[in-house]
Amino acid sequence: MDAFYVGDCLRALNLNPTLAVIEKVGGKTKKKEKMLKVDDFLPIFAQVKKDKDAGSFEDFMEVLKLYDKTENGTMLYAELEHILLSLGE
Repeated sequence: MDAFYVGDCLRALNLNPTLAVIEKVGGKTKKKEKMLKVDDFLPIFAQVKKDKDAGSFEDFMEVLKLYDKTENGTMLYAELEHILLSLGE
């Protein structure tokens, strides 16, 4: 497997690593820089699964609640767009 696809593979396996974590465990930003075998990928998967860096759904919801000024479960579209485009990966 091309190391460029490490992040995609981890996400397909229901993990949510950041770009920094992917790079730390050996993922590459360019195609055909490095090839991995299954035996190389399994320890990467285990390490990322063990780490709790990525945050959870509950963490994401807590951040969104900060923008719910009327406390009715809604927020402005412009604020959501700003969060998704500026603050995340």
